[in-house]
Order: sequence, then structure tokens, then C-alpha cells
Amino acid sequence: MKITIELTDEEAAEMKALAIRYGETPSRLVSGFVSDLTESLQSHGSDERSMAQDYVSRAHMDRIEHGTAENGDALTPAEQAEYDKLRMSAYSARERQRAEWRATAEEKQANPSPMSDNVTL
Repeated sequence: MKITIELTDEEAAEMKALAIRYGETPSRLVSGFVSDLTESLQSHGSDERSMAQDYVSRAHMDRIEHGTAENGDALTPAEQAEYDKLRMSAYSARERQRAEWRATAEEKQANPSPMSDNVTL
């Protein structure tokens, strides 16, 4: 999926500078944060996932505490239902990814490659 974000000229320049500093592209920096925020298998680890969640919670605390949409209005039952549906879909997709990853890891452990570093003493 492709999502477009709008930045000011200053924000875009700073994003480019940060990308250069960390040897990444702006897109990879943002997608890395999103991976942490959404707890995908491509996340950078549990600490990063926690910090991404903390950031969003702190930055949007008023809306979280009051159950409001971006414009300040309370979520309608339809918006809440859509939110719940999307969260369950994302959760199910993550669980499928994790199950596939575990199955692959178990298969590799059960049938190590002859060229692997697995050594039994």
C-alpha cells in the first residue's frame, strides 16, 4: 500500500538530512517507525515498538482519553466499528505472519542445511 504524507519544506529538508545521517531513505525511516507502531515482523524490537506506541499515546492523548476523532468530535458508532474491524484485521494478519515465521524457524531447526553453522558437540 502506498500512503502519501504532506510535509513543509523545512520538514522535508530535515527528513532528508536525517536520512543521510542514518544512511537510509526518508521512506525507510518513516516505514521503520510505522513497522514499530503497528508491531509488524519488520519492527526494530520490543523497545522500539513500545516507544512508538508511547509517542502516539502522548502526542494524541486528548483524543485517546476522550474517544474523539481528529476533528474533536466523538467517534460515531460506524467509525468505532470501522476502527475495531481494521484493528482485528491487522491483528489477524500479524498473527498469521508470526505463525508462518515460527513454522519456518521450526522447519529450519528440524532440517538444518548442510552448510549451516549448527554444530552439535
